[in-house]
Amino acid sequence: RYRNKENDCFIRKIKNAEHGWLWIRSSGLSSLWRRRQLKESRVKLELPKIDRSDYRFAIVHSKFNFDLTDDLLENCCSEFIKLGISIDSIKKWAVPGALEIPLVANLLAKEKSYGVILGIGCVIRGETSHFDIVVRESAAGLSRVSMDFKIPCINGIIAAESYEQARERCSSKGKDFACSSVYMADLMERIKDG
Repeated sequence: RYRNKENDCFIRKIKNAEHGWLWIRSSGLSSLWRRRQLKESRVKLELPKIDRSDYRFAIVHSKFNFDLTDDLLENCCSEFIKLGISIDSIKKWAVPGALEIPLVANLLAKEKSYGVILGIGCVIRGETSHFDIVVRESAAGLSRVSMDFKIPCINGIIAAESYEQARERCSSKGKDFACSSVYMADLMERIKDG
């Protein structure tokens, strides 16, 4: 095995029964290093200090995997408060699972009472294709509500490969979802003001 500095990759020599020796090119970056780079390169949203007392947020959260989604919801609400959003300005709606989030988001969007709707849930991959269906359809549903009603719908549905990954993401992503919600509420106000 040696490192090719030009292409930032490793070249390995492996024994193959059918073809003899093969040279395999692989990325020189470990998955841990990639995760660190992704964390560092995430977008940091700049939120100005402004009066947000008239903002209203709706959070539609899934009760499925409640031990994880309750943590996600708590972190999200804590961050809203840190950002100057009153707890009275946040209305929470519980649904059984992630697939029900877009329906309730649709009904809330029709009311036109909320500046941003945030969908929160956690879907963990199992042994069947149900995971793919739930993740795809819940994301598509939230996107459709957002486009149909011109209201930002933040997709806070965690899609995880394992329980451990889900637990790690649910403990940290609530803050990001709250920041995204406030950022979009600010942006919509600026667009309305011209």
